[in-house]
Amino acid sequence: MKLYCTVIATVLLCVCCTSQEEKMRQEANQQGFSLIEQARAAYHHEKYDEAIELIDSIRHAYPTAMNAREEGILLKDSIEIAKAEVELQSLMQQGITTGEDVEEAQRKIKYFVRKLSHDIEQRRTH
Repeated sequence: MKLYCTVIATVLLCVCCTSQEEKMRQEANQQGFSLIEQARAAYHHEKYDEAIELIDSIRHAYPTAMNAREEGILLKDSIEIAKAEVELQSLMQQGITTGEDVEEAQRKIKYFVRKLSHDIEQRRTH
């Protein structure tokens, strides 16, 4: 009888802990997605560095918010593409069409387009 009660108590404790962990993970994801929305707003206002800082803060503030973190990775890839495109466009407007700076901006664009595609393929729900 004692063994039976001990087993039941252990199972109940595990279930309670698991549901508590899940609740904490969901709350972390909600907070993380709130930061994602703020980052999207900054991105749409072309405040790229601010948007990236918000995304990076998710990893530190909410390490268990895996869904929000993966969404942040995709958004960050898009922001990096936009930053490189702005850089390239600025160079072109200055009449600079060749050289290291132009090549670097083009490399960034190509890299982040490939990275975004890869990250989309690897994305999953946690």
